[in-house]
Amino acid sequence: ETVWRVREKLRFTRPVSYDRNDLFAVTGDGAPVTRGIEVLHAFDPWTGVVKWSRTMAAGLRSVGAPLTSDELVVVVTQDRRGLGLCAFERASGEPRWQVEPGFAPTTSSWLTVDDMMVINSDNGMIAGLDLRSGVVRWRRAADPHPDGDVPRILDPVLRSGALFLPQRNVLVLRPSDGEKLGEVEADLVPDLIRVDDACNVVVVEESGHVAAFSAGARLTLVKS
Repeated sequence: ETVWRVREKLRFTRPVSYDRNDLFAVTGDGAPVTRGIEVLHAFDPWTGVVKWSRTMAAGLRSVGAPLTSDELVVVVTQDRRGLGLCAFERASGEPRWQVEPGFAPTTSSWLTVDDMMVINSDNGMIAGLDLRSGVVRWRRAADPHPDGDVPRILDPVLRSGALFLPQRNVLVLRPSDGEKLGEVEADLVPDLIRVDDACNVVVVEESGHVAAFSAGARLTLVKS
C-alpha cells in the first residue's frame, strides 16, 4: 500500500538522508557538471508533506546524501574547482554558511562525528570542519604517497572515539583536534581498511595482499 507520493519537476538524483523524523533529498538534472539548478527538500517522512525547499546556487552539483546535525543540514557541492559545502537551517531551510568549491579535491571522502565533519583527501590533506560555523577547526598533512599509490577508498572509519584514515599508512587521529594517536605501517597501499570494535585493523591492497594488526596495550602516566 502506498502511503504517500511526491512528484517534483526535477529528478531525485542523490541518496536521501533520514534523521529524527526528517527526510532530506536533493532534486536536479543529474548531469556530471550541472548548468541548471538543484533543490534541497525537507519532507515529513510519515506524511510526505514538504516542510521547505531551498534552491542552491546555479552551477553547483551536490555529491552524496545530505549531512545532518542537531541544527543544520549540510550539502557537499562540487564544480571544476573541487568540493565545497552549503549549510542550511534544519528547521526552516534558511542558509547558514557556505564554503566555496575548491576547499578539498573532488576525490575526497568524509565522515560526520558529532558537530564535526572530517575530510580525507587524496592529496594528503586531512581536515576537521566545525559543522556549526563552517570554520576549519584543524588541518594536517599526511606523508606523500609513493609513486602516486593513492588508496582506492579514502573513507574515514570511527572506532572507540578514534579516527582511522587511509593515507600512505593508516593514520589514527583524535577527532576533536586532529592529534595523532598512532599509525599503522602496513607496507601496503591501504585500498580498503576494516577496523573492529577492539581497534584491530585489517589492511587490504587491491593487488591481492592483506595484512592484519592487533591493537597493542599502551601504558600512560595518569598522575605522578
